[in-house]
Amino acid sequence: MRTLSKIGLTIVAFMIGGLIITALNEAQGTKHGGGPIGVIFTLGMIAAITAIWKWKPENKEKDNTPTNNQQLDKS
Repeated sequence: MRTLSKIGLTIVAFMIGGLIITALNEAQGTKHGGGPIGVIFTLGMIAAITAIWKWKPENKEKDNTPTNNQQLDKS
């Protein structure tokens, strides 16, 4: 299930990135590339896809107590 959701999010990221690059091309009146701003958005899209695939949720069954259980003397 996680793999399917990651694939879906990757497709959504490509679609949003493509729309932004296309809008930049139309705004600048060019047919190729998005210029320097397009490069920034492309690198951001690559970073977003990398973050999607590296994300691993924490295991909820794991005990949340810290390993350093020092107790203070309050006397």
